[in-house]
Amino acid sequence: FGGEDEFFLYSMVKEWDGFLALSTEKVGDWLLPTMQRLIRASHLSKPIDQAPKVSVLIPAHGNPLYTLSCIYALIKQETNVCFDLHIADDNPDDPLLSGYMARLEAPHIHYYMNRSNIGFTLNANQAAARAKSELIIFLNNDTYCHPLWLDQLVTTYEYLIDKSPVGVIGSKVLHPNLLVQESGCHLSQGGIPHPLGRGKHAFDPEFSYLKEVDFVSACSMLVQRDLFQDLGGFDKSRRRSINQRNEC
Repeated sequence: FGGEDEFFLYSMVKEWDGFLALSTEKVGDWLLPTMQRLIRASHLSKPIDQAPKVSVLIPAHGNPLYTLSCIYALIKQETNVCFDLHIADDNPDDPLLSGYMARLEAPHIHYYMNRSNIGFTLNANQAAARAKSELIIFLNNDTYCHPLWLDQLVTTYEYLIDKSPVGVIGSKVLHPNLLVQESGCHLSQGGIPHPLGRGKHAFDPEFSYLKEVDFVSACSMLVQRDLFQDLGGFDKSRRRSINQRNEC
């Protein structure tokens, strides 16, 4: 289906697998210095006089290599959108991620560790409350984003907001084997969710165009910050899977 784009995605998967296999020594000796060099060449290291347009919020709990790999992909985003990163660490019993983050110096990468484990919902809500941007994006720490991921989300938002009100925008989410995890979700009678395109090829044309859906996953979810706060954020009394439906 995808031609050169498909080969590029496979190269991303190979790169991601390589990061996840790194030893602690390799992370310290190679990955972190490499990330710092990339940060210095990006806007993430440059002071700005105004709040960024977008804040990417990454709730994390364990698996620090996932989080570092996620950040690595975000540093390499090909975009003119001014954004910052908020890593919300909900695993205070494991100091490994905090040690890694202490070695990354950038005014637009913010790291917070909770004093106790508070769960995804409260962790995500607290991260959103810290953001100062117009838009926020919730992003799973076990994702590895395409270089145009941020630009596509923001461009789509700006395209739609000029035509009609839009609350939430999501991504097509792929498994490492390039099969679709979801391309948005519909709800059937009784509120049963049906992920669109699950198990289909990444470039299947039926799931490769902009469309309205009932809800999108908080795995990659863009929403206006003020709207999210006005709605009260995620409902702490409900499970994460229910929350993302209700929010949409």
